[in-house]
Amino acid sequence: MSKKVLIVVGIVLLGLIVCYLVMTNKDENIVFNAENIQYDNQVIQDVYTDKAKYNPNEIVNVTIELSNDTDTELKGELFLHGKHINDTVNSVKSELVELAVNEREKIVLTLELPDEDFKGYMVEVYFMDGNAIMDYGTTAVDVSTDWTKFPRYGYVSVFDSIPEDAIKSNIDSLNKYHINGLQFYDWQYKHQQPVSLDSNGDVTDEWIEIANRPVSKDIVDGYIASAHQYDMAAMNYNLIFGAWKDYEEDGVLPEWGVYKNPNGERQDHHPLPSDWASDKIYLFDPNNPEWQQYIINKEKEVFHYIGFDGWHIDQLGDRGTLFDYNGERVNLGEGYASLIAKANEEMDEKLVFNAVNGYGQGLIAINKDIDFLYTEVWDTDSYGKLKNYIDEGYRYTEDQINMVLAAYMNYGVPSGEFNTSGVLLTDAVIFASGGSHIELGDSGMLSNEYFPNDKLKVSPELERQLREYYDFLTAYENMLRDEPHEIRRKVLSEDIKLSKRPQPNSVWYFAKDVRDYEVLHLINFSDIQSMNWRDDGGTQVKPTEQKEVSIKYYTDEAIKKVLIATPDLYEGITIPLEYTQGEDENGNFIELVVPDLMYWDMIMLQKES
Repeated sequence: MSKKVLIVVGIVLLGLIVCYLVMTNKDENIVFNAENIQYDNQVIQDVYTDKAKYNPNEIVNVTIELSNDTDTELKGELFLHGKHINDTVNSVKSELVELAVNEREKIVLTLELPDEDFKGYMVEVYFMDGNAIMDYGTTAVDVSTDWTKFPRYGYVSVFDSIPEDAIKSNIDSLNKYHINGLQFYDWQYKHQQPVSLDSNGDVTDEWIEIANRPVSKDIVDGYIASAHQYDMAAMNYNLIFGAWKDYEEDGVLPEWGVYKNPNGERQDHHPLPSDWASDKIYLFDPNNPEWQQYIINKEKEVFHYIGFDGWHIDQLGDRGTLFDYNGERVNLGEGYASLIAKANEEMDEKLVFNAVNGYGQGLIAINKDIDFLYTEVWDTDSYGKLKNYIDEGYRYTEDQINMVLAAYMNYGVPSGEFNTSGVLLTDAVIFASGGSHIELGDSGMLSNEYFPNDKLKVSPELERQLREYYDFLTAYENMLRDEPHEIRRKVLSEDIKLSKRPQPNSVWYFAKDVRDYEVLHLINFSDIQSMNWRDDGGTQVKPTEQKEVSIKYYTDEAIKKVLIATPDLYEGITIPLEYTQGEDENGNFIELVVPDLMYWDMIMLQKES
């Protein structure tokens, strides 16, 4: 995407030494200095790809939107470079581009990438006049045959009276964030009867969902078709154990229910507004084999009639002590695992389960009957809780299955805009920890658990920065999410206060081992007082930017290269860092200077082979 801030790249060494990036084209070497860019956001307005993910050997179409916002005619060439971490894997050059004053143009360049599965790439685009860089921008590419390896989850939630061009516009917008899977929230007719069928057994054109909102089958189908054009998956949402108050009319028996007491009375339920189609969702025993078969058959019916790609399975968290109809204690966690295992056996579909606050996660994750982990987080008192959920998921799955967190921002703010600082700090923690964040969809951005709620808006500045963050998450997926293993490392600095845990007025650090690299993450809480990640009041402040910070990183590994990247500056481009090696009473260390830390920096130390 396009650069929106003037880039100054520097490393302190007897003053400011300019970092040089080296781009290799097919026929020339271009060495340039980022300080010498002639224009800032006056030529390259946007850069994006035509799909959310690609299969190996699939051509990537990169669109570059240009605009001459200067006072003179511009001539130059576009240089496009596909890079994995810091290695250029392919380069493309355009024909001569001529832009009159105020002229706008879109240019599409095609990029071929290596025949490798599950790889992330940064795409760097430069507009150059000879050897002078006029402007540059970036985007990212995920080459993966299976989207659930690196899930970047979004949502759609409104399925009534939407023009076809609005559907395309919504999906096109999400594609620019590389969203590769969509949760279709409350699309269904009833929880116990997801598909609305007429007397002939055909799907009706319209139906009313639980909040009394109309749903059009054409809109549902339209969203699925549009998502598939961008290689996004469409996941149908439904509870694992819920039914409306009229459930007996659809063949569900009260004997399958869960109860608050052991005598088959007071069936557990989740209350809903009185003006909804059902003011309660009654709950059933996921251990019960008859309920299991009933709901699985209904989900099979969904996939028979509608082109979804998987089942997003929801629950309602810890329900306390419950009994079945015969008075036996019910273990919901075991029931969830049992039902999901049976669904996995009977359906060839992607399965994702919402472990609310981690409830029921362990056994399901260990059994690996789901395609990625998903947790709706309600613990709000610490940024560390977010990382703990992601770490727990990796421990359960031997670092193999990735996590998506549903973590609703600015929950207590009644209207207005999302607080940029709060959102970016939370995303920095989630992404650095190896997770992703379901937050973006057709209604904008999530501020609470009812997805159609659009009380808060995304400002243009937050939108721009989120594009940078999602480019970063995608380009560096192999550093962030490709089976990272947490390691203990000592890190020291005389310039800043470092902390092994998130706390006010400090820089939180942790390290991961990712194949050929040790990866150090720095999260900036300088002058931050609140550790409430949800930023309930929308008052989280921007951390104080840290510049030219010297650190010592202790490791016994032989290191041959040190790189730094951040979504906050340089549009995420990898920058080589100068470093020295030494030894003191704490052991062997790498000493380097971090040029700039805003919210989050990622330092990659490449090990000797």
